[in-house]
Amino acid sequence: MEFIAFVKLRMKHPAASRPFKIPVGTAGAILICIPPTLLIFVVLALASPKVMAISISAVIIGLVLQPCVEYTKKKGWFNFSMNSDLPDHQCNEPWIS
Repeated sequence: MEFIAFVKLRMKHPAASRPFKIPVGTAGAILICIPPTLLIFVVLALASPKVMAISISAVIIGLVLQPCVEYTKKKGWFNFSMNSDLPDHQCNEPWIS
């Protein structure tokens, strides 16, 4: 889902301010996402049935929660920040980077 969000944002907001940019177009962004996606599928195929079931369940939960979040936004139950100038939160704990 992270790779899909990466490509979708690249297509929807190509000129958005970002802390870093990958210097490829949309086609390059898609090509960059293919090898790690294939690796994820290989790892899932080689995993134990329990790990596979938990992983697939997590994906399904994420897919179900997305429309729920959109519904809460539409109903105005929660306020979602649309400001791109959010503060950069630094961790004050020295053992966490």
